[in-house]
Amino acid sequence: MEALGVRRVIVRTGVVLSAAGGALPRMLLPYRLFVGGPFGHGCQWYSWIHIADTAAALCFVIANPQANGAINLTAPTPLTNADFGKALGKVMRRPSLIPLPGFIMHLMFGEVSTVVLDGQRVLPEKLQALGFSFKFPTVETAFQDLLGK
Repeated sequence: MEALGVRRVIVRTGVVLSAAGGALPRMLLPYRLFVGGPFGHGCQWYSWIHIADTAAALCFVIANPQANGAINLTAPTPLTNADFGKALGKVMRRPSLIPLPGFIMHLMFGEVSTVVLDGQRVLPEKLQALGFSFKFPTVETAFQDLLGK
């Protein structure tokens, strides 16, 4: 396509956090019941992005003629699953102590659970190099916004 003068962008996202659906509402239940904690062993990396930053980044990439090739849409601060859970517990004012076994994750999320249980540490280097600025660069600010705290 590039040979024909057509710009091609391949967007890869982390776990998109939204209060309206997806993974986050399901993750909240154990914390609401005071039994939240890391998924599996908790050491796996977790690359995430707030839904508002996802929409803004997509608009940015479309409008920016310099954007091409593979672009990661993830927050600039990936963290381990255990740290993700601690931040969620902190914002919800709930403990984050009890690990959730992998087989329960499979029951709750199906195939999507492999994203959470396997983990990947992905950074938005190209997106930031193009000048994109995140409204929610940390998971705590994202949780505070999404949970109305």
